[in-house]
Amino acid sequence: MTYYELKPEYDQMTVNQYSLIARELKTQKELSRLKFPEELRDKYFLKTEVSNRKIYWFFGARFNINKYEKSNN
Repeated sequence: MTYYELKPEYDQMTVNQYSLIARELKTQKELSRLKFPEELRDKYFLKTEVSNRKIYWFFGARFNINKYEKSNN
């Protein structure tokens, strides 16, 4: 599924009284509900493909499991 991941340098950014967290995943529909301008999406978010099995929820925010897995090397 396609998600938009907030870039780490924009951690704690507020959009319409909603605080965003670094590396939080949002769908296109969620961003449109926040009334986030489409022309600014590429500046603040990275478009990424993530399986629904590879995400987790933490305090109401969605994150990519692969970003936090440690290698066994």
